[in-house]
Amino acid sequence: AVLLHPLGPPDGRVVEVSWPELDRTIEPDHLTSVYVPRLSEPVAYELARLSETADILRAQCPWDREQDHRSLVRHLLEESYEVIEAIEELPADAQQASGAEAAHLEEELGDLLFQVYFHALLAREEGLFDLSQVARTVNDKLVSRHPHVFGDAVAHTADAVLGMWERRKHAEKGREHLFEGVPAAMPALARAAKFERKLESVGLGVRAATGPAEVGAAGAVLLALARRIAAAGADPEAALRTSLGRLSERLRMIEERAVGASTTLTALAESDPALLQAWWSEPSGGE
Repeated sequence: AVLLHPLGPPDGRVVEVSWPELDRTIEPDHLTSVYVPRLSEPVAYELARLSETADILRAQCPWDREQDHRSLVRHLLEESYEVIEAIEELPADAQQASGAEAAHLEEELGDLLFQVYFHALLAREEGLFDLSQVARTVNDKLVSRHPHVFGDAVAHTADAVLGMWERRKHAEKGREHLFEGVPAAMPALARAAKFERKLESVGLGVRAATGPAEVGAAGAVLLALARRIAAAGADPEAALRTSLGRLSERLRMIEERAVGASTTLTALAESDPALLQAWWSEPSGGE
């Protein structure tokens, strides 16, 4: 912003200031003016424009009129991958991104956002819900699952936050199985990573990689294993899915054992993590 003070007298000053310094640069009075070269439009304004555009396209574009939730799935997936690609093109320090790199990510995020709008528009037509309900639901969920920010809970590390998130999610949805809700259609490797995050939430995760070098070495091992399995005429994806199935069954056995002891994995993770770890480590537990 630009401060003009005092406005009118010959000793008036013109000072460019950053927003945090707006009330600290001079002592304002009735002769102080503020000039703002340009303000960005409010977020809600642009989102409302996008909503109107989506409505117009749905009504007037032959392609948009033909779409339904299922026909849009591949577009949702493609746009997600394009966002990932744009993110991976950013330098390690995103603040050093070029204008072209930033513009690319901005564009791809917009394409993905439109997919959300389109699905919400279809749901409104079907009498299921609308965009405002989508926004309300995610906002309420974020508040509920961040009790360390909006409540009295304590979480000093990112790992503690993730564990709290998974436990509250498990409790809110009334799920009996820790892996319930992990889509079976996910690629096997992504599903394995999701399983690991679920296990970490109850203290059953494996030792984490210590740094970029170890992660890079693990990637090489994964590639080598995939090539060996493929060379044997088998499908690496199918092999991993089979192992994930055995891991899921092993966890179910532990969950049933917890039910027999009138408790749950989540409760044990908080009250007696050593006992839960002992159960998990027993050879008879499966794979």
